[in-house]
Amino acid sequence: MVVAVAFVTDLGKLKMKKGDVLICDASDRNVSAGVVDRDLFAKLHRKGVRIVHYPNLHAKCARFGRGMNYTLIGSSNLSQNSSEALEEVAVMTNDLGAGAKVDARIEEWIDDGVEVDKWFLKRIMRLPRVKRFGGKRRKLVKRPKKKELGDRIWVVGPSPDTFSEDEQQVMDGMKEDAEAHRMSYPVAQHSAFDELIWHVLCDFVKKVRRGDWIVEIFKRRVGVKRVLAAKMIRRKVYCCYLPICGMHQRSFKDFNKALGIPMRKPVYKEGSARLMLKKHIPLLKKLWHRVDWGEL
Repeated sequence: MVVAVAFVTDLGKLKMKKGDVLICDASDRNVSAGVVDRDLFAKLHRKGVRIVHYPNLHAKCARFGRGMNYTLIGSSNLSQNSSEALEEVAVMTNDLGAGAKVDARIEEWIDDGVEVDKWFLKRIMRLPRVKRFGGKRRKLVKRPKKKELGDRIWVVGPSPDTFSEDEQQVMDGMKEDAEAHRMSYPVAQHSAFDELIWHVLCDFVKKVRRGDWIVEIFKRRVGVKRVLAAKMIRRKVYCCYLPICGMHQRSFKDFNKALGIPMRKPVYKEGSARLMLKKHIPLLKKLWHRVDWGEL
């Protein structure tokens, strides 16, 4: 197997063994930025995979199969981002003409490239790690580990939506996960799960997680719900949550009045998803005083 890919951070289901060849752009810039994984290179090198660094490589192709008779040409890198988040395309063929042309280019890259040997690896292991922010490179700062459970209150105004078959399969899987955590939260056990898909990329999509609260505005009524499962897939967030049984919904007018918000300038409204302001949280607790809000 011979694989030529610009960036390499995750092989996924690709199995590379002794004698295989990996061609990529292992420049100092890419190693420092983390778009090629030097630790993965070291692991492949120990297995006997031949790695070749070719500067400014942007191709994505492979030759494999018995007699190297199959050719794959596509757009994706070997990364988790390409396999899970980005829309990619690839073409596989056993055409002899296409295979011969790809073989010729691969031979050029190998001949003109630089072998990634133990000395090459030793040098790139000492390179500092940086991350790109707004086009500039800065030293990567260690961030605190993300908490497993949430403690935020989101005010969400969803609009009715129909789920595709694929989205419904995702929600069915999340319901099973939510069912396993139902007993962990102070909600009535006969509550039925509600579903939500949010399409617009915002903080709610990126940060909502199990344990968060949702104050839902729907058809001029407002209710409180608890998130038991949340997952972001391709810039959409899928949520499975439970209404707090016994907690009556309030009218949108009463909700704004209790929070001291003029109706002519509502801070929270249908069609939006935002984090509740800290100054409104004590007023929210008074409005739904029977809810066990925990440490909020």
